[in-house]
Amino acid sequence: MRKLTAVFLAFVVLIATTAPAQAAKGKKSQRTPEQVFKRLDTNRDGALSLAELVGKRTDEKAIKAEQAFKRLDKDGDGSVTLSEFRAHNAGKKKAKSL
Repeated sequence: MRKLTAVFLAFVVLIATTAPAQAAKGKKSQRTPEQVFKRLDTNRDGALSLAELVGKRTDEKAIKAEQAFKRLDKDGDGSVTLSEFRAHNAGKKKAKSL
């Protein structure tokens, strides 16, 4: 009987730990612009370069990343600051609400 109880408890623990992870797979995680910026800023200098944004992307994805970089770099200095990144995301949220 103890062996059966132990197996049952192990099964319950397994389900309890994997169910939230599986449920989260179908949902987009709600990351803040700061979290996304920090993840993209691989050299941790406080600004995004074109190389950081493009990363290892190739072909069409690289072109889209370059276009996104140009939209984000409002002052045209070749880097995207956190404030430029926030401003872009604020504009996206405002457009969604309209």
